[in-house]
Amino acid sequence: MSSTDPGPKVLFVDDEEAFLRGVSRAVSRHGYEVLTATSGEEGLTLLQDHDVDIVVSDDNMPGMSGAAFLSLVRDRHPDTVRIMLTGAPSMASAIKAINSGEVFRFLEKPCSTDMLALTMELALQVRRLKLASWALLKKVREDKSSLAELERESKGITDVRRDSGGAILIEESDMDLDALTAAIHEELA
Repeated sequence: MSSTDPGPKVLFVDDEEAFLRGVSRAVSRHGYEVLTATSGEEGLTLLQDHDVDIVVSDDNMPGMSGAAFLSLVRDRHPDTVRIMLTGAPSMASAIKAINSGEVFRFLEKPCSTDMLALTMELALQVRRLKLASWALLKKVREDKSSLAELERESKGITDVRRDSGGAILIEESDMDLDALTAAIHEELA
């Protein structure tokens, strides 16, 4: 990443402004561009205007809970990796966050900056892999569509039979041997 390239973008959502200021300073040192919101509603507004790589949300906030917020993030921004960071963890809130928001990690406050940075780096790797797999899936679908079109234009062209070693099997009924022989002789001449 060059000095002009912005780092990965992370959004922290927590109703404690002092926490947001502290985590922003700490995470910025690791090369992240940091956005903050003090509510789920504010976080959703920021997500409309910014392409965010990672969202880190507290669960216990007035109004919309972190689990409800992360569930909406999953639905509206599925390629954004979601992390729950909360000071009052319970098994029920962890299960709800994981099931409804498909949370990547559930961390307990206080969390060391190193642990948070490591978790965010792993989240970025997951995001990169997810985006690459979606791009590959799109390419496979395009190729499949192209092959179907080719098959419509030239019936049987994509129906290739192979032996157990992978060699292509050609039957006499599949081709005009006289034309093939003529083509070979022409090529050799």
